[in-house]
Amino acid sequence: MKLPGVSGFNLGVFLLSTLVLSLAYLLYHLENSDPGPLPISSMSQDINNLREMYKTLNKSCFILGASGETGKVLLKEIVQSQLFAKVTLIGRRKLTFEDATYENVVGFLYLDYLPFT
Repeated sequence: MKLPGVSGFNLGVFLLSTLVLSLAYLLYHLENSDPGPLPISSMSQDINNLREMYKTLNKSCFILGASGETGKVLLKEIVQSQLFAKVTLIGRRKLTFEDATYENVVGFLYLDYLPFT
C-alpha cells in the first residue's frame, strides 16, 4: 500500500521517530512517577513472624570452617539470631568459647582425624 506523496524512506523515518518518542515518554513517566510509600512495618512484621515460626521447627545447622574469618562472622550471626536449636562446627582447629551466648554450639568434628581414602 502506497500513500500518495510519501516515499518509503520518509515513512520509515516517521515510524522510527514515533517509536523513539513513545519510548522516551514512557521512560520519563516511569522515572518520575511516585510509587507511594512502601509498607515497611508490615514487611518487618512478616519477617518477625517467619523467624518465630522457624524457631519452633527446632532446626539444627552445621558450619564448615568456623575458625576462619568468614566462619567466625557466620557463627556469630547464627548464634545471635537464635534461629537454630543446635549448631555443629566442622573444622580443623578446636575452638573455645567463654561467652554464654555460644551455649547451643554443641560439638566439633575434626577433619584431621577423619580417614580419607
